[in-house]
Parts: sequence; structure tokens; C-alpha cells
Amino acid sequence: MVILSLLVSVALGSGPVLPRELILEEGLIRLASMVDTNDSVNGWIEWLSDYQFREQYDHDDYGWLSCILALEAVNGGNFGIGCILTDGNGDVVIQGHNEVFNPYFRSDRHGEMVVMDAFESTYPEITCMDGYTLFTSLESCPMCMARLITSGVDTILYLAPDSTGGMVHMIDNLPPVWIQLASRQVWGAAECSPELISAADEIFLLNVADRNDLLEAR
Repeated sequence: MVILSLLVSVALGSGPVLPRELILEEGLIRLASMVDTNDSVNGWIEWLSDYQFREQYDHDDYGWLSCILALEAVNGGNFGIGCILTDGNGDVVIQGHNEVFNPYFRSDRHGEMVVMDAFESTYPEITCMDGYTLFTSLESCPMCMARLITSGVDTILYLAPDSTGGMVHMIDNLPPVWIQLASRQVWGAAECSPELISAADEIFLLNVADRNDLLEAR
């Protein structure tokens, strides 16, 4: 019960620690809690449940949890993107996923936005983001990149690149003031297994066409 209570508090943004063992516990609890799933989601639940962390990749546990959060987003009718924020000790302090369509439409509730909103509301006393790392299952879009630049998060790492909607690989096309601000930070790819990187991409693709159609219809 103590472990479960800690996990619940972290999921709500109030718990301070998720070492690798608790990341595994948290991820398995989240996978087991998914209901009303279709065959595609069920297949990924099984795959992620069976996945073994690859010790040679420093970020495999963070990447795995990000993929589970992305799958939660898909299962809830949102874009399949999951994010977590870690502190200087490598502990997960906030986790979340895209919430654009559910529980109700919010155009700003991208995964990165959800995590940063929760962090800034929960820890208003923290004014320096040195040592913090945000992991996202998909390369950040222009809106989220601007938010993360403004936040000052030390390091931003993504699993799957997004050649059509991502902005990190086009950072030099930002206006000069944004490029200058972004130079304080590290932007790049997370050190995860090729299998997890592929999983992050495929989970995002599960419903992206349908979700984009809904946006275009607004």
C-alpha cells in the first residue's frame, strides 16, 4: 500500500521520486488500468508489459514510461504523446500525456504543456530548471518548443523524431530571440532502444490521422 500510495501521489504531480523499480511498477499499473481498448491498443499493452529494459540505454526506463503514457492518451481519444519530467537526481517528478480532446477540448493541452502546467502549479517556488530533463515520446511541435524554451528546462529529449510536425530538427529556423534563449538548453534524442523509439512512433500513428481530421473540422 505504501508503494501504491507513492505512485498515485506521483501520478497526481505531488510525489518526488520514481527510481527504476518504481517506474516499472507505475508503468505496469497504468497498463493494467486501461479499459475499453481496441485490438491495436491491446497489442501494445501486451508488448509494453513484456518489454525488458535494455541496460545499455541510459533512458530506456523513462522512454518506456513515456510510451505507456502515450498509449493512455490514445486510449482516451487524444494524440498519442506521453511526457515525463525528471529532476537533477533522475527522479520523475511529473508525468502526463496529450489531453487535447479528452476530458474536453483544450487546444493547448499537448503532452509537454500538461507536464509543465502541473510542475509550475505544484512547485511555484522552483525558479531554476538546471538539472531538469523533459522526456517526450515524440519530438516537440513549434508550440511546445516555445513553451519549453520559455520554461528554461535544462534538457529536452525525445524518442521518436517527427519530420512533419516536429520543430527540434528545425531549431535554426526560429526567430533570433528564440534561438538565443534555446541555446541555454540541450535538445536531442533520448538514449533508448530502437524498439522503444519505433514503439513511440507507431503508438502516435495509431490515431493521428483521425485526430487531425477532427482538428481540421473545427
